[in-house]
Amino acid sequence: MKELLKLLTVAGICLLSACHTSQSAALDPDACTAPYASSNLTEYTLYQLDAQTLPELPEKVVPLYDIVIARHGSRYLDGKGSYTIMLNLFSDAERDGVITQQGKEFLAWYKTLYPLVTGHESQLTQMGHDQHYSIAQSLGQWLPTLFEGKPSVRIATSTSQRVIDSQEAFMEGLTSIHPAIRPAFAIDTTERLRVHNRWELNEPCASAYAAYKAQRFDLPGFIARFFTDGDLPSRYFGDNYNFVRVMRNMLASLQSLDFQAPDGWQPFFGEADFAAVHDIQSSFTMLLLGRSSLSGNIGLEWYRDVWQSVLDNTLTDLEQGRVAAGLYFTHDILIDNLLAVLRLDRFGDDIQPMEAITAQYPISAVPMASNLQLCICLDQASGETIVYPLLNGRCGRLQGLQEVRPGAYRWEEVAARLRQ
Repeated sequence: MKELLKLLTVAGICLLSACHTSQSAALDPDACTAPYASSNLTEYTLYQLDAQTLPELPEKVVPLYDIVIARHGSRYLDGKGSYTIMLNLFSDAERDGVITQQGKEFLAWYKTLYPLVTGHESQLTQMGHDQHYSIAQSLGQWLPTLFEGKPSVRIATSTSQRVIDSQEAFMEGLTSIHPAIRPAFAIDTTERLRVHNRWELNEPCASAYAAYKAQRFDLPGFIARFFTDGDLPSRYFGDNYNFVRVMRNMLASLQSLDFQAPDGWQPFFGEADFAAVHDIQSSFTMLLLGRSSLSGNIGLEWYRDVWQSVLDNTLTDLEQGRVAAGLYFTHDILIDNLLAVLRLDRFGDDIQPMEAITAQYPISAVPMASNLQLCICLDQASGETIVYPLLNGRCGRLQGLQEVRPGAYRWEEVAARLRQ
């Protein structure tokens, strides 16, 4: 059995748990309203394995089927040539005499990093592999009778290699607990699980976002740390803020790489910078998913087709009774969208002001390797089919639906919400 990845500790930061121990804790409905743990680095870094545990199912509640919709694990920077673009920006600024002293220091440091990361763009890191391996182990330990009784699973992934690699790591972990598990069908590698590109905010959301971004982050001041030409980064990254976002992602991703990355990046992008970009990204995500903008901004019809397919597969598998789980591997915005459609906790709400969004729902609520589970069970006491929604191992509440047990809802009502 593969040794689990050693816990990564970021000083002073409590990381959200999406990987779980084999222990279970009783369902606590009050825990569903606890704030999401926030960290400026949890987008990439590993969760503490012992911080959360999967809930213990009550007596006379028998698992029938588990839906897992998971984001790929921790990765290198996305986009071909991303590391080279950053190198070219700073190298050209030095050549043209528009670089500051801090810019020169960053360039000297970055040249030591560049050979270690270039060519790995979009790939899964070793941490990303181990995240999904341990999540799957925990799932297998949580629902042993389900996987022993029906050793078949349905698998679908997007066409991105890091997602395919995450699925393979997940199956390694699951079969380490249940060696007989096999895909029930050919693995479905589909474009439908990729990210839809309509990410625009409509009015008044776009104006609110722009005003908050300008207030929350001193973009001209940040650019001036490195360059005397304030428009230079936009000529390489499309706009100046995209340069900031890429730098933040690159530096945060160093926490998840499987080699000893060079030290010394903190002076270039400090905790205050991380916090500001973190809040801006959170506000964008939650505005995107709010009911006032959801239908117009991210191609809801396209996403509805994805969830309709998941629902149809689930109903077929439940009827035939031969498949234990539907495992879907995808990207963050698809999970974000499903949270809004399900109205899990306050996802899908129109939350104002902006500060309330970032305080309650940081972007790290759906970090890399996050997973949404819908565990469908038979309640033998009532004869009803019920479902437990879990985000990263934490029970969630579905707004507008009545619990039939603590943390559980009627499956027919949840299925109807997915179909709408």
